[in-house]
Amino acid sequence: PPSVAVKGGFVLTNREVLIQAVRTLSPVTGTYRGYFRVFSPHAVGYFKGISRVHGWQSGGDSESCLPEGGWWRYFNIDDLRDLQISNTDFDSGQPTHEDQVGLDEITVSISGYR
Repeated sequence: PPSVAVKGGFVLTNREVLIQAVRTLSPVTGTYRGYFRVFSPHAVGYFKGISRVHGWQSGGDSESCLPEGGWWRYFNIDDLRDLQISNTDFDSGQPTHEDQVGLDEITVSISGYR
């Protein structure tokens, strides 16, 4: 898996960075499919064996138009590049009635997820 950061002499994988971000309610920045993204990860898990993160994208770009204020996104973790934990405020997102079906197994999530 792609490694992204060195913390205390250890190289962290994207998955480890995202798990830490969920546990500390920290937004992250990085590149996904060639677009810079700013998002607050709400859950890390798997969908059909693929490691994924579900989060509220509040900034950056996307191949589809990002609505003003942001929107929910799923990201395949192995396709994320240059992940960094940000020191900005965590964005809890907007409530929706959208089913959260993009994860069939959850490793870690914020309180109240689902």
